[in-house]
Amino acid sequence: MNDILKRLGHKPLVIPEEYYGDYLEGKTVLVTGGGGSIGSGICKKISDMGVKALIIFDEYENGAYDIWQDILADAPHLEIKVVIGSICDRQRLREVFCKYRPEIIFHTAAHKHVVLMEENEGEAYKNNVEGTRNVLEEAKACGVERMIFVSTDKAANPAGVMGRTKKACEDMIREFDAGSLRVPAVRFGNVAGSNGSVIPLFKRQIERGGPLTVTRPDAGRYFMSMDEAVSFIITVGNIGNTGDIYVPDMGAMIMIEDIAKVMIEDSGKDIEITYTGIKAGEKVREELCGEGEELEATEIPGVFIIKSI
Repeated sequence: MNDILKRLGHKPLVIPEEYYGDYLEGKTVLVTGGGGSIGSGICKKISDMGVKALIIFDEYENGAYDIWQDILADAPHLEIKVVIGSICDRQRLREVFCKYRPEIIFHTAAHKHVVLMEENEGEAYKNNVEGTRNVLEEAKACGVERMIFVSTDKAANPAGVMGRTKKACEDMIREFDAGSLRVPAVRFGNVAGSNGSVIPLFKRQIERGGPLTVTRPDAGRYFMSMDEAVSFIITVGNIGNTGDIYVPDMGAMIMIEDIAKVMIEDSGKDIEITYTGIKAGEKVREELCGEGEELEATEIPGVFIIKSI
């Protein structure tokens, strides 16, 4: 997957490890959505960063189990707890926070599929907005030091339900009376290979003999690898303050049609591309900044902070 991005001109974001800081060392860290794509990437990365204990919190037991087993194989002496629960269940969150006393939270749990959320608006709001409020308030009540919120580029000038719920969360964090709790947010585009990403979809379509479905020839997205995304999130946890929203340098936009053509060429098969048109909630091209926002460089190359104008 990373090779595909490289062949299409993507230049990886490389953040020197010195910018990760030492805020994770000796700490109990909880990852909501820890069995998901980004959540499991974070769990795997921080398991080798001197954390005291890792709490994998997820509603979906199979994903949580898989990453638990992966980490056990690489870090057998790390204290790991797998906790099944929903961020919509405030009582469950309170039980978990009071029992394990996490000091750092990476909040990745969310409903992310754009088209599905258009048809399930109430569930998107309940999980993404109310769930985030639950995590925020319980984190503050339990004396958590930092909570890093994972947003999306779809929160910039949102066109659909998923983007609007994430934008609502960004606004909520800005207005939240966090006290000593630090709550920065990260906003970035597609992570290649993550659940719902176009590359695994194209792979499945190729295995079935096609066709590959592309919205429009001019449809484009920003992409980065899982390693890039996780390194960026950890860095923001070190430097960010409550209400700050950080955006990485994601390089040039990549056309979805170009990804399809490269994958068809690699398959060696004669597979067609069909164009489906833009569905409800989708954009032709994603954006990293919304109306009234601009990016301002930070001291870390490739890491920007959003400023309102």
